[in-house]
Amino acid sequence: MKLSSDNVFLIDAIGALLSTLLLGVVLVQFEPYIGMPQSALFPLAFVAALFTIYSGICHFFVNSKWKPCLRIIAIANTLYCFASIIVVTYHYEQLTTLGMIYFLGEFAVISIIVTAEYKLIKKS
Repeated sequence: MKLSSDNVFLIDAIGALLSTLLLGVVLVQFEPYIGMPQSALFPLAFVAALFTIYSGICHFFVNSKWKPCLRIIAIANTLYCFASIIVVTYHYEQLTTLGMIYFLGEFAVISIIVTAEYKLIKKS
């Protein structure tokens, strides 16, 4: 699916919601298999939940002034990736292979979305 000003916030909100559920519900239940402690998962899930709300609000209520809003979420997503890298690095010894796969996958997906968001900002 190609990102456009019509769907970018919806896609971002769905992705953030998925991260919220995976980090705050699923991975918590499988902590022994992931290796990331709840004390690290919950803050990441909370931030993802905030991004869900922000992107949802932008999708439903922002029309013509979408570009500054997109710049904010693109920067926030970038900072979230850096924060995730710091958390993964800090807990590296505890992480299992499955945990590394999850976080590398999340980083890859967010990086793809952020790249598309910056391209959309630049194109408009």
